This record gives sequence, C-alpha cells and structure tokens, in this order.
Amino acid sequence: MQLAKSRRWIWGVCAAGTLTLALVFNAYSSAPSRQFVRTKKDPVISAWAAATTAAHLRAGRARVWVFFTDKGFYDERGMMAAAQGAVTLPERAAARRAKMGRDRVMFLDMPVRQEYIDRVADLGGTLRRASRWLNAASFDIDPGQLDSLSRLPFVYEIRPVVGFRGGAETPESEETAATGGERMSGIADILNYGRSYRQNLQINALAAHTAGYRGQGVRICMLDTGYRKDHTAFAEAFAEGRVIAEWDFINNDGNTQNEGADPAGQHNHGTYCWSTAGGKLDGTLYGPAFEAEFLLGKTEDISSETPVEEDNWVAAVEWADLNGADVISSSLTYTDWYVTANYNGDYCTITKAADSAAVLGIVVCNAMGNAGPGASTLGAPADADSILACGAVDSNGVIASFSSRGPTADARIKPEVCAQGVATWCATATGTNTFGGVSGTSLSTPMVAGAVGVILSAHPSWTPMQVRDALMATASQAFSPNNTYGWGIVDIMAAINYDGCAEPGAPNAPSTTNATPCPSENYIISWTPESGATAYELYENGNLICAGPLTQQTLSRVSGSFTYTVKATNACGAGPSGPAGGATTVQSAPAAPAAPQTSNAAPCGAVDYTISWNAVALATAYELYENNVLVYDGPNLSYTANHASGTYNYHVLGKNACASGAASPTGGTTAINVCDCHADPQCDGVTNVQDVVLMVTEAFRNGTPLVDASCTHVSRNDVDCDCVVSVSDVVHLVNVAFRGANAALEFCDPCVAPCP
Repeated sequence: MQLAKSRRWIWGVCAAGTLTLALVFNAYSSAPSRQFVRTKKDPVISAWAAATTAAHLRAGRARVWVFFTDKGFYDERGMMAAAQGAVTLPERAAARRAKMGRDRVMFLDMPVRQEYIDRVADLGGTLRRASRWLNAASFDIDPGQLDSLSRLPFVYEIRPVVGFRGGAETPESEETAATGGERMSGIADILNYGRSYRQNLQINALAAHTAGYRGQGVRICMLDTGYRKDHTAFAEAFAEGRVIAEWDFINNDGNTQNEGADPAGQHNHGTYCWSTAGGKLDGTLYGPAFEAEFLLGKTEDISSETPVEEDNWVAAVEWADLNGADVISSSLTYTDWYVTANYNGDYCTITKAADSAAVLGIVVCNAMGNAGPGASTLGAPADADSILACGAVDSNGVIASFSSRGPTADARIKPEVCAQGVATWCATATGTNTFGGVSGTSLSTPMVAGAVGVILSAHPSWTPMQVRDALMATASQAFSPNNTYGWGIVDIMAAINYDGCAEPGAPNAPSTTNATPCPSENYIISWTPESGATAYELYENGNLICAGPLTQQTLSRVSGSFTYTVKATNACGAGPSGPAGGATTVQSAPAAPAAPQTSNAAPCGAVDYTISWNAVALATAYELYENNVLVYDGPNLSYTANHASGTYNYHVLGKNACASGAASPTGGTTAINVCDCHADPQCDGVTNVQDVVLMVTEAFRNGTPLVDASCTHVSRNDVDCDCVVSVSDVVHLVNVAFRGANAALEFCDPCVAPCP
C-alpha cells in the first residue's frame, strides 16, 4: 500500500539562516565550487570549544574533531574524476538512497583527504576516526599544538570530541523464560507474546503482525554497548542468517559480545535494546520487528573511567549506511559537555551525522534521554530535526517522570513520539535465557525502531520523512502535540494505513518580535503548531522562503515592508494558507526635511524666536544645528532660541533607531538686532527721525512707553538711565540720529540697576 499523495521534504534555510544539508547533499550536477570548499571559521576554535577541550584532557592529550575546508577537489568535474575507481556505493545502500533521489556517489561519499590527515599527524596528532560525511577526523593531540593546528590553511574548525560517562539502565525484575509468566496473546493460536504483550498492544503491533508485517526485508542497525549474542531471544535471527554484520567500534574488531577487557556488564544495555526491537522467544518475548535483519554496532563503553565518545557513534552511522541499514536504533544521548543552547538541530556534531543519515534514507530513532521532567532536558542527537526522538510512557500510556522533555533551543517540539519505556519486557544478559522489565527512554527507542521496521516492511519505498510523518500524524496526540509526549504514542497499523490522510488545517496568523527592525537586524516570525502538521511552509509577501519542522524563523532584511503567511504540511501535502500576520517594516534612514523657518528674522537681542521644520516619514527624532553646532535632539518640530547678538543659520535632519537621514538645506537665518542701548527705539538697527518721533511722543505727549525686556529700566527711551524720559534723552537721541554721535552706547553701560 502506497501513499496516495507524497510530499518531498524541502531542505533549506530562510534568508538569515545558516548553511544546511541542502548545500551539502543536493544538486551537484551543476554545483558551484563554493559547495565543495568551506571558508575557514573565525575563530577556528571557539571559546566554548577551547574551554571544553582544556577541561577534558585524556592523559594530558586533547581529543578533538578537526573539520577540513575541502576534499582536494573544487567542483563537480574534479569530484567525479577523484571518485572514478576509488568509491563504490554498495548495492543495497544505493537502492535505499534511490528513494531519496541520491543513488549516485556524492560529496559525502568521498574520503577525507589523506594529505590533511598526515599534516595533522606531523603536529603529533594520533588519528581516531575519519568521517566522510562531516569531512572531518578526530585526533588525540598535545593541547599546545592546537594553535598551530588552527593555522593550517585547510583546517575549517576545531571542536572537542564530546562524551559522557556511561551508566546503563538495570532490570527492575528478572526471571528465566521458564518462569516468565502467563500466556498473553491478542490473537489466539498465532503468537504468544508472554509479558511483551502489553507493550506490543500499546503500539498496535499485534494487528500489524496478524496482517503479515513483521519487519521482514528491513535492516535495523542497533548502536549500543554490545550484545549477548548467545541469548535465546536472538537464536532465530542467527539461525535464519538475519544478523548481517557486526563491528566493535571500541576495540575495533568484529565481535560485539563481551571480550576479555570489557566490564562484566558491558553487553547488558545492548541486549535489552536489541531484544526489545526484534528479539523473539515464543511465550516470552516478541519485539515488534522480530523478522527484521540486524546490524550490530558496539559504540558505547560503560566503564566509569572512560567517556563514551561521539566519534565512535559517527563512524558507526556511516558504517550502517554502507551496510544497507534502513533503520538505526540508538539509545544514547550526549549531554555532559554540550549546553542547552547547543541543541538547536544544527550545532552538535553527532546531530549533524544523524540528520545526514536521514538525508540518505535511514530512519534514525534516538532516545530523548532520562533527565526529565524539566523543560529542554533532551540531549544530542535527539535535537535533530529529521529523526524520531523517543519519549517513554508506562503501560497505561502515562509519561515517565524521567523522560526528557523539549523544546529544542530553536523552539521545536520534542519528542516526536513515545512508546513503553517503563518496565519494558526484554532479554537480560545475566544468562542465556533470562528476561526482565527495564525502564528508560533507552527501551522506548527500540520499541519505536521496531515499529518503523514493521512499517517499512509494509511500505519499503517510503522515505524517512514519510515514515516520520505517518507515525506522528497517527500517534495518540497528533492533534495536540506538546513537549511532554510530542505527537504521542505510536500506532503501527494506523501509520501503515496512512494513505487517505487529511492535510492539516490553516495555522493562525504569524507574529513578529519586531515590527520595525533596522536594516539587517534579526527579527523572529513565529506561529502556533497546527494539529496534524509535521512541517510548515513560510511565505513572505506571497513567496515561499523556507520550509521545515520549526514553528519560528529568524529573518533579516535590508529594507521594505513584509507580511507573512504559513501553510502546515504533512505526508499528504500542504493545507490552506493561514491569515496574514507578522507585519514588519524594515526601517531606513528618513529623507531630508525642507529648510527650517524662523518666526522672526531680526529680533531684538535676548528676545525669543522660534525655528521650526516639517516632519518627514520614518523619523522619530530630529537634530537641529545652529551654525553647524548641535543645539537640539528630540521629537519636536520646533525649537526656541534666544541670543544677545549675532547672525544664525540653521539646518535639521531626521533620524530613527536605525540611522540619521540627510541634512536639510540651510534656512531660518536670524540676525539679532542690538537694542539694549536705548538709542534705537524702533529696534531696527538704525537710529533715525522715526526714533526721535517715538521718543518725543513718549516724553511730551504721554505715549505708551516702549518697554525693553532686556533692560530693567522703564523704557528704551530712557537713554540716560535715570528712570525718567526727559528732554535730555531727546537731546541725546538727536545727537545720535543727526550728528552720528556714538554716545548712546556709552549711556547704556551704567544701566545695571532697576528703576524703583
């Protein structure tokens, strides 16, 4: 049964986003050279990376990832020439990748350039792992050489190899198969699930098994601590040749069972998880995918002295790809050295590898972690945006208190789905025929991985995103996802039948964190999750700008006005657009105002006059300059000045939170007349007949005094400052007016005391 409609996942970024997998994996047929070469980071080793590396030396050595700028070729032609006869894609891996349209050798398949590894070795670096996908290699090196290492021209970035101290779940109870409990079966005389009945019933595995879907033809890779391979739960898989390959990434050999140097409990955790996903012993245990094929990777060292290293996990995932894995079950989370802000789906090295596997057609199921119930307690690679991060519930469907919660640092909902992870019935490694109930998201994860194996046995052509969408859209809380349960408990049969699904509804209008940002300043467009949606498309002014699982995007623009709409999507397609929202106008500098104006072009000295100007669009404040000196900065459109003398010119400019605009033309020219000498009653700068007439009027006809605000005396006509306008004042003014006498200025000097 196939999907009636399918939707190809869009790998990309929004305008202010970072480089994503689109650049690494897509469209090499005409790729520009920049897709094959990375510019060195600045700094090559961040402050966090330097501090973390220094704090976690091993025997005085730094353990680091060294990421390289290139692989020794710089365009499509160079890559194909380098690949000729050197890189072969195994048939099963190519067939799986064909579902993704990637069944040819790509950049990620090309090996790390040996010359670069050798140059690091010249600095004393000891190679641990080389990653084709990441174009990186891990080394142990003298910390004093890190500066020299960072200076090598082909070194893009240096990071610590992150790890955490091992510590596996332990059984809550343990029994032999002979006393394993009552017969339980949902389908009489077909399968006897024993105590694994409820955990299979909860995810609707019984119906799928009855329909003939049991994981056959699907290859599941277990990445764990090792496995008790002689346990009866695995006997049938070995007898039927369904254990395809194994590799110990700790000891670098082909045996994943305990060896001489291993702690006694090394293989416990892996035994729990493998048997949960696909073990089989009738009457005692059935894993959901009990007819699947298996790859066994031993990646986790449980020794308390030895940190579990993420480079083993990355190497194991690449090994799983080449060995044809369809599903990866990983019950490991890295938290000790990363911080919450790192869990954004793009930062952690192990997260990048998990998403890379999804791009190549592998469904990655990873534990959320056991750090709940607090918010954002997940670890890497559970933060990856293209995998199934798995939470744990009990047999009644109630979330386990220990189950880690979301959201991710970039506000995505986590986990994706849940399954039983409390007292999950599984094989134990105490003996070859012992079983017990074990708790942890480590156990819910292989339940989900087994579910994926069953779904792929029904739909072998489905891509990871189709499987992911089907599981999420049919889970118990698909219509109200949250950061506790995610989309809820999986339903295998509903996911298998997910071919007549409904497209999600229209999301609410998005909102913006900043309606008026400055040019190139970040702002966030966000929206609420829509029921049934597994991803979203964001449109800006009607144009699709990005798509993915986030419910927010960080953007920046140089200028313009923008509105946004969102479509919700799932495996069936995109729903209708929601209403427009998030209106954002990117501010630019205001235009220049017109020349300012003055209310009085020739006032008396110390008399107020007003300079005013027009408002301009986008300006929230103005700067007024007087003879090129700033005299006002504020939101008003006018300014009151007062000067004793002089000539003044003005210009003004508008500004906002982003920038200042252009200056206006010069205007508002004001010449201050000197009037406080009392010898110019008209205050027009000239002493003439009219001034004499005005004085005579006041002195001899009792006219209204011409009061001078700058003088404390009764009148401008009281030229001799004796508080009486008299004949002597008239005589003095006549002298000034008709004889050019200069005495008026002298008479004013003593005018310092007010009239009584």
